[in-house]
Amino acid sequence: MNFEPKNKKGSLLEKAFREKKKEATKGSLLEKAFREKKKEATKGSLLEKAFREKKKEATKGSLLEKAFREKKKEATKEIKDFMAKLKKLKLNVFLGGSFAKDTWLEDDFDVDLYVKFPHKHRGENISEMLQEKLKKFKYEKLKGSRDYFRIKEGKFVYEIVPVLEIKGKAENITDCSLEHVKFVNKNVKNKNDVRKLKLFLKANKLYGAESYLSGFSGYACELLIAYYKNFDNLLKNVAKFGENKIIDVKKHYKNDRDVLNNLNESKVSSLIIIDPIDKKRNASSAVSNENYERFKKLCKDYLRNPSEEYFKIKKFDIKEVNADVVFVKHFDNEKRDGGKIMKVYNQVKFLLEKNEFEIEKSDFEVLDKGYLWFKFKDLKLSDKVKHYGPFSDDKENLLKFKEKWGNVKTEGKRSYVVIDRKFKDVKSISKFIEKEFKLTKLN
Repeated sequence: MNFEPKNKKGSLLEKAFREKKKEATKGSLLEKAFREKKKEATKGSLLEKAFREKKKEATKGSLLEKAFREKKKEATKEIKDFMAKLKKLKLNVFLGGSFAKDTWLEDDFDVDLYVKFPHKHRGENISEMLQEKLKKFKYEKLKGSRDYFRIKEGKFVYEIVPVLEIKGKAENITDCSLEHVKFVNKNVKNKNDVRKLKLFLKANKLYGAESYLSGFSGYACELLIAYYKNFDNLLKNVAKFGENKIIDVKKHYKNDRDVLNNLNESKVSSLIIIDPIDKKRNASSAVSNENYERFKKLCKDYLRNPSEEYFKIKKFDIKEVNADVVFVKHFDNEKRDGGKIMKVYNQVKFLLEKNEFEIEKSDFEVLDKGYLWFKFKDLKLSDKVKHYGPFSDDKENLLKFKEKWGNVKTEGKRSYVVIDRKFKDVKSISKFIEKEFKLTKLN
């Protein structure tokens, strides 16, 4: 009997197929293993690359820190040497401001020095007493809540401010300045966060409490970091600020209503930071409503897309400004005359608008001199203009208007005459502006 399978050929084909399948599976497994190895190698090289980048950043950071420490060391020596000269004059002098608090920026060259007078001189003119002592120096006398003095020596500009020893209530806000130093040094643990905030604001034109800047003072920055502990936490909170915000650093008041009931109306602003040393003072009163809104937006934008660009101070170049007219105002120094430049800018802008020149864009910049620039919709106006007079029912004044101008017309209920324009183009009014405001036209 024949027991051999009927389909021997089929079973052999199946066996061959299984062998092929086994080999193919082995091949695909090898390929998979190869891909895994390749993936691991790629990941390794990416990690190595990332590590090298981090190492590079860290090295760069440490080099920058080292360079800053060197500059700090040089600055400290130079400032101490100058203070020693004042001490020889029997002046009780103290370092103040950002140098005393170690929150200064690399390009800061203004140094605050405070000369403390004993409380027995209360009611006396301590500015005159200080001026007498500074006779040997070439100084500039400046106006403030008390007159103070500016002396330039080396790369620094020293502002020497007379203060009175405090016994009970301070006679003048400047008398609290040294208490500010003590508070910041005690309550701000990471001074680099203050520097970071200052740079962030400065790069975005929000730093500086002068009237023409309407931004944040250095002290306001220090109080914000003291309250919110670090830069990142501050920005997260600012992004949630509402139309108004009150920050009572030392909890002087029960609540926001208590603050508003007790704070002088002139000190109320969109952002209120109660001075921990003087509860009647708003340390952020200089910040305009517009700049408060800009600050909130800036924080939100940065949190959405953090970038080093937010910390880069862009150097102003008048050649890059797209303007039809640029005026220059020459002043002795930036800090004192910024307010004057803003005043001139506002006066010039008012004059242009009064004469019906439509301004598309304008601004001013304060450097070693002031720059005022304007971009217009049209450089030329019509030869004639409507000059409006009294309303038609004002019979007495309407009669006088007709006697003066002659051919009077009406527009609705208003009288008017058509006259020649005083300034028919930007060129003619620019000449007038130059002479009237003692400016120099650049273009």
